Amino acid sequence: MEAGYGYDDLLIGHLRHGAQFQGAHYALTGHWERTRDAFPNTAEENLTTRLMGKINLADASSIVLDGAYTQSQVALPQLPYQAAHNKSAIQARAGYRTNVDPTLYAAVTLAWEDALFRDEGDVQSALTTYRGEIALRKSWSGKNTLSLETEGAWEQLAQGEDPDITGYYGNALLLNSFAMYDRFSLDTGLRLDYYYSQREPRATYHITPVVAARWQVFPATSWYMQYHPRLEIPDFTDLYIHKLYTTVNSELHAEQQQHYVEVGFKQRVGEAFVVNVGGFYHDSRDFIFQIDTNADQILEYAQMPSVDFLGVRANIQMNYRERLVQNITYTYTTHHIFSAQRVSLLGGDFRNEILPYQPNHQIRAGLAWKLPFGLTLDVDGIYVSEQYRNRSKDQSPIGRRFFVNIEAAQRISANISLVVAGRNVTDISTYDIIPWLNSEEITSSRLLWGGIRLRF
Repeated sequence: MEAGYGYDDLLIGHLRHGAQFQGAHYALTGHWERTRDAFPNTAEENLTTRLMGKINLADASSIVLDGAYTQSQVALPQLPYQAAHNKSAIQARAGYRTNVDPTLYAAVTLAWEDALFRDEGDVQSALTTYRGEIALRKSWSGKNTLSLETEGAWEQLAQGEDPDITGYYGNALLLNSFAMYDRFSLDTGLRLDYYYSQREPRATYHITPVVAARWQVFPATSWYMQYHPRLEIPDFTDLYIHKLYTTVNSELHAEQQQHYVEVGFKQRVGEAFVVNVGGFYHDSRDFIFQIDTNADQILEYAQMPSVDFLGVRANIQMNYRERLVQNITYTYTTHHIFSAQRVSLLGGDFRNEILPYQPNHQIRAGLAWKLPFGLTLDVDGIYVSEQYRNRSKDQSPIGRRFFVNIEAAQRISANISLVVAGRNVTDISTYDIIPWLNSEEITSSRLLWGGIRLRF
């Protein structure tokens, strides 16, 4: 449990608790924070909680429960009038898992979700979702496993005075996994996705092969690849509840990732270092992206008819005796846009059009250091290159950004620590970093706070 007070009248509290009983255990987490800046219309309040539990019915079966609640009220200081985004979501999942016999595993999960979003114009959007999942896994031998995973969902979106919008979607993945001498593994299968929305109406389906392979060429060197096309279904909670300064677009529909290819290698260097380098390519139809259409720093979601992405990703991890842990990832991405509709109407190639909030270069780094005398230091940061809020370089450039969090904790006893933390210490405007962050992480500009952490 921790509590703290900080700059801009910040109050923060965090709780983690877990317990294990005979044949059952549970874990509870909760986070609350409130900021009341001296400037008008800059108040924010966020609450997130999650409860997970597992009950063993027998040696081979169990019931799993998972519930989450999110609530957020964020004022919009960029607007001249009093306005705020009010958001809440509740999610509940219950599942039954069993080993029918030593080689056959089965799981059934039922889920329910209610989400509510009220924008700066007091237009209310509410979503109700019911979801079911089934998973089967059969081991034919120690080397070969056949698995089937299916999911289906029904959802209804109500927005303002408009008629309710009903949608259905589902997917099924049949996968065969083969392993040989712990040096080579191959996954091959077939994926089926289906999506239907009452608006328009729109129906989309996707049937694609799935392939993944891993080969340990040398004891410290391995190679991997995957090919995994699929539909990306718009998730109301992820898009609107966990993102800042957005406006609901009820016309969003499924994005088709026509091809998704990733190839790379992993190299261990000594006992402490691991290097991972890979390249990726995917092209999407109806690609979902964010854009600041009205230049008011309130984002909207839109869809591009066709975009392809090509890039490389390099990661270096270091773990020195669990006392100095470092992780840094560099990603380079380039994209091209092609709109068949515009080409047919205007006779041009629009591959040079810009996607907003899509930087070419991005670096994420984290460092955790256990110093002598019970002092620990955690630093994480993100760097992104030039990007833009709109589709043209002449409109709303953002420029390069460097975002940093720092936390230092001094252990006083086995159960008590003092904590000093800085979030967004480089003081980057929240409007320029929202594509990466959600309301559970940070919603303000620079915040400094100190507090106490108790362990029982």
